[in-house]
Amino acid sequence: MKIDINYLLMVESAGIRIAIIGASGAVGKEIVRCAKNDKRITEIALVVRRKIDEWNPENFIPKLTVIEKESFDDMSSLEEELKGFNVFLCTLGSRVGRGHDEFIKVDLTYPTEFCKLAKKLGVTYYGLLSSTGAKENSMLLYMKTKG
Repeated sequence: MKIDINYLLMVESAGIRIAIIGASGAVGKEIVRCAKNDKRITEIALVVRRKIDEWNPENFIPKLTVIEKESFDDMSSLEEELKGFNVFLCTLGSRVGRGHDEFIKVDLTYPTEFCKLAKKLGVTYYGLLSSTGAKENSMLLYMKTKG
């Protein structure tokens, strides 16, 4: 994932408010570990199915909000909680072995709906974790979905 540092520095004066969906995965956890000590970030919202013990607000420089949702099927319920955030990051991912429909939902539908929410809220930066070799016309489900 490439993050445009110049953009982030530009919005720094207003305070960087980051919403991350998929923060409990490997990449999401690493982003949280880095962001929790960054003084330029004023708030981090983690949209997750389950909270992780290491997310203790006392260990974060920015304000931490953990939004637990049993399902991501309806993103509209996040609208009020994420209003005013200027960066959305999506690090969701699943495995093809969980079934075709579930894989498509987690790796395509949810990121798309999170992006639509970002657009509706006027978020100016949306970052999406994809994959090396992702191509929308690939014959492989994983690469096609990620592309």
